[in-house]
Amino acid sequence: MYEVGALRVTKDFEQEAGPEFSKKQQEKLARKILEEQYLRRENLGKGKAAEVWFSDHPAFGTKLCAKTNYNSEASVNSPGREFDLQQEYYEAGVRVPKVWMLIEGKEGNGQKTQDFIIMETINGPNLKELLDQREQEGKKFTEEEYQKIKDGIKQQIDLAHQAGLYHRDLHLENIMVNDELNVYLIDFGDATSALASSEDFEIYRTDTIRKGKPVQLVFPKDENILGEFTREVNERKLV
Repeated sequence: MYEVGALRVTKDFEQEAGPEFSKKQQEKLARKILEEQYLRRENLGKGKAAEVWFSDHPAFGTKLCAKTNYNSEASVNSPGREFDLQQEYYEAGVRVPKVWMLIEGKEGNGQKTQDFIIMETINGPNLKELLDQREQEGKKFTEEEYQKIKDGIKQQIDLAHQAGLYHRDLHLENIMVNDELNVYLIDFGDATSALASSEDFEIYRTDTIRKGKPVQLVFPKDENILGEFTREVNERKLV
């Protein structure tokens, strides 16, 4: 028997589910997700620290995306920290999947089980899938399409950095594009905020002095993704 150890929902969830979806119904839904009494339609991806499923439940229609099976040894962030960071990205105006629920599960004996982050599903491929698809179909990007994706990547990264947020794991599979070629950042398992100073993070000193000490910022690897995307497009002759 699974129990909900803790449940957090965002304002977006409450607005989309409607006022009739009470706290009791939220807990009932969370318990069903823990017990997998919902339809897992498709495995959307499996990384070093977790996997993501496209699932179905009446409260969400066909929009439920569940991230679970966390490997704490492979992930920098706990599910709770990742949930908070993804919401911070969203509130900073960065295009990311909207998070709805964080479910922390436990068994009847009090032992902790899997946690779930429930979020919206982005309709579209990641950049690697898009490049593979275009190459297989022999279909090139127009100059306008190519530039829109590049501008979108830069815009989302710039918005994040302006808010003091660093992804730290941006690559072709962690950027999605929808049908209109709008760019979304995904997977915040390694993300952090600018003032993190743990030995587990790559950090560098700045010239800014606060309280008599140089501010330390997480080293942003994010700009590498633009070069990776450009190189892949050119090597595959897709523009």
